[in-house]
Amino acid sequence: MAPRHASPSGGFDVYRGIYLKRIPTYSFPLMLSIAEELGIGRDTILDNTSLSLAKLEQDGTLISFLQALKFLRRLLKLSPRPDIGLLIGSRYQISTYGMLGYAMMSCPTWLDALQLAGNYHRAASSLVHIEVSPSASPETLALLAKPFYPDLRDIEPFTVEKVFASLVAVSRPLLPRPALPRSVSFAYPQPAYAAEYETTFGCPVQFDAPENRFEWDLELLSQPLLLANKVSAEMGRKLCQDFMSQHQVENSWSRKVSDILMGAPGRLPDMEQVASQLHLSSRTLRRNLRLENITFQTLSDTLRHDMSKRYLQNSRLNLDEIAHLVGFTETTNFRRAFRRWEGQPPAKYRRRMQAQVLS
Repeated sequence: MAPRHASPSGGFDVYRGIYLKRIPTYSFPLMLSIAEELGIGRDTILDNTSLSLAKLEQDGTLISFLQALKFLRRLLKLSPRPDIGLLIGSRYQISTYGMLGYAMMSCPTWLDALQLAGNYHRAASSLVHIEVSPSASPETLALLAKPFYPDLRDIEPFTVEKVFASLVAVSRPLLPRPALPRSVSFAYPQPAYAAEYETTFGCPVQFDAPENRFEWDLELLSQPLLLANKVSAEMGRKLCQDFMSQHQVENSWSRKVSDILMGAPGRLPDMEQVASQLHLSSRTLRRNLRLENITFQTLSDTLRHDMSKRYLQNSRLNLDEIAHLVGFTETTNFRRAFRRWEGQPPAKYRRRMQAQVLS
């Protein structure tokens, strides 16, 4: 558990809440791969973090912020390159943002994608708070990156470098012209490798600034994205929103089970598998849930029900595809379950919802 520190923004509860947050691991395999290129063994970095390569590469894995912090501090300690944050960020692809990335690339413009990222960045492997902010000039827009807590200043350069460099990297294949910044500023002293910043960003760079700030010309941000798709963008946004609602700090067993189920669309784990991830026997997990007046089956059905409705309302996926995404091996079983949930078959539900949108 994190040490008991005071905080001007809310005391120990705020500090504890940050360290208990759970984050996806989309970017962690990339970080390990680059570390290995630099001669750092993966096992060396993972030592004493309670993490494994298999766990980090498993789709839907969530780890605690404390585990992520241990990982990053070991990476920074062992790296022969002080600019490793810039290096990693420059190697990002849009998929490294996970479900948020797929939502962003479907947006109409890069401006829309940035605003989406500002709202849902915690659905990616976010290690800083991201905020889209108006600029003093009406011709520009800025993105701010703020540490979650003052005690994390030691990793601030790395985390901000990674975020800002990734914004340049992921924009390149999505836009006719890459969204290079007009200016970039950092709220920490100039490092010895400052020349690498200018190479990465291709614009004026300021250190010891009031805030970590990445500023664009609005003309660049208004370019249409090459992979824009209105339906996919809306579905991606809703999935990010669902993830965020499940991603709040809460110590109930039902929330922990929901987090695991939410992280595994298409292959919902059974009770034995969930109990194993929670380091419990299935009997103990069943008893803990019973004390909260809920069952595993209820949680699983609720998630499947909600996801089914969202896919039927907001996508053009056929019933076979939706059945698979919500964890059914047979479409007939999905139809039967949906009729039980909604009192009507999924095809009829979809037609009714579409008619309501058109009316």
